Amino acid sequence: MRQSGMRSVASICLSTVVGASLLAGCTSTPSNDGATSPTPFDTAGRAAAAWTLSVGASPSPDSRSVEVDVLWVPCASGVAVADPRPVLSYSDTTVALTVWGTPPAGTDFDCQGNKVTTIEVPLGEPLGDRTLVQGAEPSQNWP
Repeated sequence: MRQSGMRSVASICLSTVVGASLLAGCTSTPSNDGATSPTPFDTAGRAAAAWTLSVGASPSPDSRSVEVDVLWVPCASGVAVADPRPVLSYSDTTVALTVWGTPPAGTDFDCQGNKVTTIEVPLGEPLGDRTLVQGAEPSQNWP
């Protein structure tokens, strides 16, 4: 009897570890209906872009979306971020936003300034008292 109880505890612990491992690579990405769900996001061929709140954007604790301006940090010959995809990560104190985009093709870019792309990012839950922060560090070079 005692041995089967130990097996149950071991099974619960193993299930917890396996579940945590599976969720470790998950983030929250918007679905078609604006809600967010924990899904893995493949960043292959993408780079993290810089973002700032759009002019006039002032998220409140009740905010369920936020408007941000997205741009490339490295020289990109004036090209805007292509196919920007916001990925959110939630904690008790922050909502971390990373915007992933497809970098421009090629390797020879000039630094004339890059175009800004404005996107509306749906939040899966109200912002509350949390701070909106940059998630992944914006890419300094192309992948």
